Amino acid sequence: MDTLIKKAIQAITVEDFQTAKKLLASILKEDPQNEQAWLYLTLCVADPQQKQECLHRVLSINPNNQHALRAQARLSNRSNKPQAAPPPVKSKSILFNIADIFIDSLFKVPTEFYLVIMFFLLIVGAFTYTRLNTDFFGLMSPNFAALTIMNQHETIRDEQGASWEITYEGHQNTAFEGHVRHVSFNRINKFPFLTHDILITSGDYADPDLVYTNVSNHHFYWQSLSSEQPQGSINLLHVVPETEEVYQQLLKIRSGDTVTISGKEVLRIDAYDSLGKSQGWWKDTGCNTILVKEVSVEH
Repeated sequence: MDTLIKKAIQAITVEDFQTAKKLLASILKEDPQNEQAWLYLTLCVADPQQKQECLHRVLSINPNNQHALRAQARLSNRSNKPQAAPPPVKSKSILFNIADIFIDSLFKVPTEFYLVIMFFLLIVGAFTYTRLNTDFFGLMSPNFAALTIMNQHETIRDEQGASWEITYEGHQNTAFEGHVRHVSFNRINKFPFLTHDILITSGDYADPDLVYTNVSNHHFYWQSLSSEQPQGSINLLHVVPETEEVYQQLLKIRSGDTVTISGKEVLRIDAYDSLGKSQGWWKDTGCNTILVKEVSVEH
């Protein structure tokens, strides 16, 4: 049926009304209650009485068909006002009529269909947000221009007066090098400059056949798939980019890359509101928070 309807629409578009009528007649022979077929048939007949009959059939099937109601009202107005024979319908008007009918038909799709589509999009969006290294084309990126950096990155303030005090483990830079087994973009409202979780591995930890790894909610878990203790290293980095340029480099990292990330390790971040009241803190438990100064990536 759908194929015949599509062919009928194509015929109407090029004003081949005879072909369209034959196709629609075939549909109505099999399904006399086909609302769409009767509606499109009104575009194929020139006689007002025939149009009225087609519209009557549409409304007998669906009394709330807005397109048919509007068309019936137009025909009634014309019949009440004597006028010259109307000019031939232009293909542009036909296209508008087809579009109007198509839009009307969208509202007949069951609500459940739209709910399924929305649920699917929600799942895809959640997966993209939590598993892929993307800031959605900049929509979720930190507003670096609104952050004021002071005391060699020991204090950060935003335009609303909120502030953060960062305590470092030492003054020396630390470098983490290895194979990336997980990278995801973060958006933590209380700490907007914490942008990424990156799991960097080496040795056996870099081999998924030897060690299973998982990252969830800023924590990581690993399990050996053999009876031997894995050799190598595994580190989950919570990343604070030193500059926007470093942030853009971090966005290029993908799982499977070999990276070197270096910077100052963070011991704790304390958050305060504009009145200086504590809003909580960030402190690692088995991971590494780092102010990243340099990034090297090999794809």
